[in-house]
Amino acid sequence: MKPINFFMVLFFMLGYAGEILAGGAVAATKQKQAVAGQQQKLLQQQMQQRQWQQAPPQAAPRVDESEIEDVVDINELWKQFETTSEAWMLIADPEAKVMTVAHYVDFFARQGTKIRKPPTFYVGMIDAMAAESPPLLSNPFDKIMTLVAILEYDFDNGENPDQLAHRFLGQEQYRQNRQRLGLP
Repeated sequence: MKPINFFMVLFFMLGYAGEILAGGAVAATKQKQAVAGQQQKLLQQQMQQRQWQQAPPQAAPRVDESEIEDVVDINELWKQFETTSEAWMLIADPEAKVMTVAHYVDFFARQGTKIRKPPTFYVGMIDAMAAESPPLLSNPFDKIMTLVAILEYDFDNGENPDQLAHRFLGQEQYRQNRQRLGLP
């Protein structure tokens, strides 16, 4: 598996995550379309300049427990993740990250969307993406999970995963994502 190198396209794609969750794309305004078109061109250039490398996602380094200042209840953390995921990299306990991803997998399951890959897989992927592009974590965690699951063809909301990825990523990123996954 190759790590995702979509970090510059991330904010473009995350803007559409709510539409994906609703089961389809919603018509965008002309201004939104113009911005999306400009972002798409920029992202295509950036992705062409940088080749994806073959390696599994890396987990973030363990935090020195002497550096821990606050202990937060997991439910409080999940409440924060409804608006921002900035605390993700501050989670010192790897099991808390696994529990968080599992919580969101359950959240999607209650909405009728299946995510089949194990939470540990997504912890490593999110850690790697956030380490390379910290602004990713300014998004709600459900949007981050939507992104990574769609990239992995693991966001089963009843829609064809290939069509979902194509609509979410746009033509060039879709093609590059298929290559990253080893798909024809």
